[in-house]
Amino acid sequence: MRTYSDEELVKRVLQGDEGAFSELYERYHKRLEFVAYRLCTNSEDAKDAVQQTFLQVHTSLHTLREPKRFYHWCCKIIHGKCTDMFRKNRDVFLDVDHSPLVNTMVEEREDFLPQKQMHFTSDREVLLGMLDELPLSQRQVIMLVYFDQLSMQDCATILNVPEGTVKSRLFTAKKALREMIRDYNETNETPLNFKATTLEAVIGTILLKEFGAFQNNMLPNVSMNKQRFSAHGKGLTAFAIAATVVIAGVGYYFHKETPTTAQAPLQYQGRDIHNSHEAYFILRNWAVNEKQMQKRNPDEVAEIRVLYEYLKQNQDAYYAILQQDGWCEDFEAIAY
Repeated sequence: MRTYSDEELVKRVLQGDEGAFSELYERYHKRLEFVAYRLCTNSEDAKDAVQQTFLQVHTSLHTLREPKRFYHWCCKIIHGKCTDMFRKNRDVFLDVDHSPLVNTMVEEREDFLPQKQMHFTSDREVLLGMLDELPLSQRQVIMLVYFDQLSMQDCATILNVPEGTVKSRLFTAKKALREMIRDYNETNETPLNFKATTLEAVIGTILLKEFGAFQNNMLPNVSMNKQRFSAHGKGLTAFAIAATVVIAGVGYYFHKETPTTAQAPLQYQGRDIHNSHEAYFILRNWAVNEKQMQKRNPDEVAEIRVLYEYLKQNQDAYYAILQQDGWCEDFEAIAY
């Protein structure tokens, strides 16, 4: 079964093909919902933002001048929706000292404290909590650059700000995160240890891992936008030490940076695939689990295998996430 490009699907929608619109929705709604979840830090607001986004897309698709940039256009819309929701909810707070969630996680982590050499899921949760502490404008840039892997120019277009503003926000966000990590390590018995070469590698890989959990409905249903955590106060400390499970092989994820540009584009169904980021999301859209893989015919499996082998050859964070999720094992069971 041939997979149509975004441009082809947009053209078919404009010709009255509602099935093409459904295909666009299935291709991107989870990805956009995850972006909204990280910006709103609230699952209900994220779902609302996605619903509003696709309603606007459906009614305004005829105004899209570059159909091949459909996802970029959706990003622009959903970032606007999340900005509106953040402004509406920014004055809602929850006293973390009386939060059952935080208190429970604190108690669970304390059981592991003697094993200081071990890495906990809290390492990931700490950084995500720190990301939540950044102003929305900085979190938007973080998501666009390190999750969506967009250029500075594309980020500027989506956020409707000068390119220099995007660079400034990114610089400020990374500086703030480094300071939070330093402060945390200086004041806690079990310091963070991502074993990464760069902060950029840590951020990108953790967001990918979080997206994998999000796709599989493994994230807790917690409205985190109502909990404020301070990197310099009691709040973040309580949140940061929350964890229950050891991160297996955390060093493996971060030991090398994710390449963002291939030597030459790879062809898949008439599309140029330039990097691991693009290949990863095509594979995830093609099949989330073994059950979906088994519904594909041998020709489809052989066609997509080229992308899988490309990702496997790169051996970067994107491949590592597929491995950890068991995706690779499931795919190789039917593809080889």
